[in-house]
Amino acid sequence: MDLSVIIPIAPNDESWRSLLPDLFFLTEKDEIIMVSPDSRPVNLGDFNLKANIFWINSDLGRAIQLNIGAKKARNEFLWFLHSDSKINQKSYEILIRRIDSKLDALYYFDLKFLNDGSKLMFLNQIGTFIRSRLFSIPFGDQAFCIRRDLFNLLKGFDESCSYGEDHLFVWKARINNIQIISVGESIYTSARKYKKR
Repeated sequence: MDLSVIIPIAPNDESWRSLLPDLFFLTEKDEIIMVSPDSRPVNLGDFNLKANIFWINSDLGRAIQLNIGAKKARNEFLWFLHSDSKINQKSYEILIRRIDSKLDALYYFDLKFLNDGSKLMFLNQIGTFIRSRLFSIPFGDQAFCIRRDLFNLLKGFDESCSYGEDHLFVWKARINNIQIISVGESIYTSARKYKKR
């Protein structure tokens, strides 16, 4: 199972430097595509990952960046990770097993927050769990994974909206009868953006 991991990066965002070491479990057949309006760092090889790493410059806009990454991807499955995510090998292995059991679905992880925000973030965590598990409407920071041909069928993320591209993508999947399935494992994300608001 070969993956193209697509990571959109905001201007001056360095959080991806903490994410890349988490991806040590990826193989030589996998690739990491980082899409940013910033210039390419010179030290990507310092992470000593087996997967190939590509840095692509693009205009700013998460939907734009995600779509460019998907267009450049060479592997069958696209895995969209936010740069402030934290993932472990067990969650990855379970994702691969889920994909093997059903290829034509949109997969997502349960969301948990890191301890860098408000102590009330557990309420957001519960709300996200209910929204995704009961109503099948996960958020983009729940690390969507989908087969590339299904992504193309859905025509990618809507670049006309400044936010909510994840929500619209999920609705397109539902309209096209693509099952939305929880991996059953968690991905962690920073709560700092919520703290700022």
